[in-house]
Amino acid sequence: MNNIATNPLHVLCFTEHHLESHQLDCVPLQSYRLVAKFCRTTYRYGGVCIYVHESLQASNMEVLKYCKEKDLEVCSARLYLPTCTIGIVNLYRSPLGNFDYFLEELEILLNLVSRNSRGLIICGDFNINFMEDTTHKRILNSLLATFGLYPTVDFPMRNYNNSITTIDNIFINTVNQNRLNVYPCINDLSDHDAQIIVLHDIAVMTYEKQLFFYRRFNEAAITDLTIKLSYELWEDVLSYNDVNMTFNKFLNIYLTIFYSSFPTKAVYNSSPSKAWLTQGIRISCINKRQLYLISRHSLDQNKKIYYRRYCKVLAAVIKLAKRKYYNNLLINSVNKTKTTWNIVNENINKRHEKQDISSVNINGVVIQNNQVIANTFNSYYSSVAKHITKEINTSNTVGSNRNPVTYLHNILQQPLPLYEFKHVSPKEIENVAKSLRAKESHGYDEIPTKVIKQSISYISSPLAHICNLMLSTGTFPAR
Repeated sequence: MNNIATNPLHVLCFTEHHLESHQLDCVPLQSYRLVAKFCRTTYRYGGVCIYVHESLQASNMEVLKYCKEKDLEVCSARLYLPTCTIGIVNLYRSPLGNFDYFLEELEILLNLVSRNSRGLIICGDFNINFMEDTTHKRILNSLLATFGLYPTVDFPMRNYNNSITTIDNIFINTVNQNRLNVYPCINDLSDHDAQIIVLHDIAVMTYEKQLFFYRRFNEAAITDLTIKLSYELWEDVLSYNDVNMTFNKFLNIYLTIFYSSFPTKAVYNSSPSKAWLTQGIRISCINKRQLYLISRHSLDQNKKIYYRRYCKVLAAVIKLAKRKYYNNLLINSVNKTKTTWNIVNENINKRHEKQDISSVNINGVVIQNNQVIANTFNSYYSSVAKHITKEINTSNTVGSNRNPVTYLHNILQQPLPLYEFKHVSPKEIENVAKSLRAKESHGYDEIPTKVIKQSISYISSPLAHICNLMLSTGTFPAR
């Protein structure tokens, strides 16, 4: 994709992808999502699909009933932009297809798509040579012209067996013909050159994306975890009497099952900061701006009154949209206090900026090596108690009761009471786990308390064995 264009392409339309439906769903295109598709089920090859950049809002338009393999293979998507909604139709017609059926169904399809979209773009492989004046070309151009659609590709797109043709094309009705650029792109993947069209009159609002990873802790995944744990006998864990070996065996088994039930998912956070700002409100804000320009330069008081009334209605709609959005956040929230503060910080425009430590001044020397910085912090905090004790020893006499070493020495001269630790039972482990709050926060192992509570009945026995080994040997696991 980086070799096709310097800037990211917003929409990708493919014809003859040759894939079945389940295969197409598994094709990863970074930063793009599959919005619409058609795949053959009777014949081989063929098929069409549309990918849209993740920074844009788009939805599939259901046009499957118009499709017929070889005659008309089509998919459609609706693209939501700040100033308009554009319908995109991607189609493929086989050279052996029924041309009359193609025209009839295409006309019905265009009536549907153009009804709900201000702009319309039709692209694909028509298998009609637009470089020659043929009957099929004239009939198709006449049909599309009735919808205000005109071809933009006037250069060869296919060079095959010494034959130069233009059987792929892009028809548009969205912008001034002088405000677009169309050019071919040799992709080395097909005997058809790719076509790239740039529309300069279309405003596209994109949002800054951030890639982050998460695990989905839903009921289905938790059920999958408990089923897998129910088959585990923990023989390797219960057979060891060494604390570290026993704990490592237990954690490795549990994490293996945990990671298989809760795989990480990588997603781009491309949502706008104002999630309550719907497409309708955006359009209304644009209309408000246009009404303002009209009323400002007009002497008609009715227009000024209408503008003020429009502003009041829009303000009420925005207020209602905010209230509804934030109410839903609070209703669906597990931690309502945290959600409330997130809402407050969002409205006062307070953002937590991540600051990475790139260098540290250690004894007058600037260190940029991360490992050295980490070791320095570790050495400092692990030796704090020793330094404090040393300072106390130098400031107090050894025989003074204020000296903590002397105090402990005097106390330990007396016999200490006998302490006896009782072994814990699996039931006690379960009670402790069930008393925890069901949260999704976790430690280095990424296991949240919510999952531990749900699975504690399957792991209480190995945990009780580990705890009893710790009490009897006086050893805490090193991991």
